[in-house]
Amino acid sequence: MAAPHHQEVSGFGPLLRQHRTTAGLSQEALAERAGLSTRAVSDLERGVKTRPHPATMRLLADALDLDLGQRAELAAASRPSATVPSPSSPQELAALPVPHASIVGRTQELVTACDLLRSGNVRLLTLTGPGGVGKTRLALELAQTTASDYSSGAAFVELAPIANPDLVPAAIAGALGIREDRDRSLIESIRERLCTDRLLLVLDNCEHLLAGVQPLVANLLGSAPELTVLATSRGPLRLRHEQLLPVPPLALPGRGHAPQVESLAAIPAIDLFVQRAQAVAPDFALTRANAGDVAEICARLDGLPLAIELAAVRIRSLSPASLVALLGARLRLLTTGPHDAPARQRTLRAAIEWSHDLLSSEHQALMRRLAVFAGGFTLESAAAVSKGDDLFATLDGIEALVDGGLLTRVDGIDGQPRYGMLETVREFALEELAASDDATIVHAAHARRQIALVTEAGAHLH
Repeated sequence: MAAPHHQEVSGFGPLLRQHRTTAGLSQEALAERAGLSTRAVSDLERGVKTRPHPATMRLLADALDLDLGQRAELAAASRPSATVPSPSSPQELAALPVPHASIVGRTQELVTACDLLRSGNVRLLTLTGPGGVGKTRLALELAQTTASDYSSGAAFVELAPIANPDLVPAAIAGALGIREDRDRSLIESIRERLCTDRLLLVLDNCEHLLAGVQPLVANLLGSAPELTVLATSRGPLRLRHEQLLPVPPLALPGRGHAPQVESLAAIPAIDLFVQRAQAVAPDFALTRANAGDVAEICARLDGLPLAIELAAVRIRSLSPASLVALLGARLRLLTTGPHDAPARQRTLRAAIEWSHDLLSSEHQALMRRLAVFAGGFTLESAAAVSKGDDLFATLDGIEALVDGGLLTRVDGIDGQPRYGMLETVREFALEELAASDDATIVHAAHARRQIALVTEAGAHLH
């Protein structure tokens, strides 16, 4: 049990710090107990984040062993304009998070997702794609657009700050306003709440908690016939009846021609860059003089929204032409994300590392080996540079990398699948390869494969 207060404090951050120090915990120790990141605890105490998600509140209160009165006080401190709730009073759904900016370039994806949810045939829709592609933003827009279709509305569960899969039920319960009942488990309470509710449950950032998300989602969909789940994940949840909707990078201008500035400004990737650049440099404008450089920036960043936003911030001190000149070191350049953004979204490197660190060591090794291919590759070429030269092991690894948003798949001109990396991901993987013991062996294997392909092509010409 937490000790009594020694002095009155106001504000969520100071109150959280007081409870932590009273319990004799460091920020790191509290984060470990709560299954959160140390950064999340630090941001809350410093006031970088002032309105924590209800699920985060519950995790902290449990970790600090707060009594009901202290929990109510902490909840009130996070929402100063609200009255202190009675510990026994029923709770409403947590409000959907309010986006910081309007959504850009997702009209088609939004229409497709809405049609799927409203079809009556989809109860689990998973938005997939690489880190930084905008899955969370699209899910929020989708939840706001369709919430009125559900009599009980929509609930948003932010899973990114959670490190322990066992805490997924607590996060969902917090978003649903479910309080702990000593006579039943949290999962039983969630099932009872949802058994008759027509609700859209949004689970954001599932990829690192699959061991907790998969069985719980399957359980809830089986027991709550009116429940629909919208998930975001870098890869599929791999559950029955799951409908995947890949979220692609933003559309880019076509290569080989120079459209008018007005038509260029309407292209989603360019539009996003201009909007974010004007947020930090209000006098910035897309002109005939800089339009080519802006288009080059967006193209070399693969149309990835996070990368484009991080690049646009540099307009405070660089011209578009200067930015283009520095894009050879994207990972060192794109490091100035907002301090109130999740840690994985503050730098391009952090976004890629989040996916990389979820891979097994074997699949991490495959990822760095495949970085030697600059223009994409076939399964056979991938096997040629893979450790052990095992075609089926390579196929399993490629599928894991595709699921993690680290590889893309396209159909080649002969109808056979080809795979490739976004250039932002490839730069990271090449760094990993250079730092490993594999570099010399991999480059030699790559050279042998290229020679074999050239020889084979030459034989077909005679």
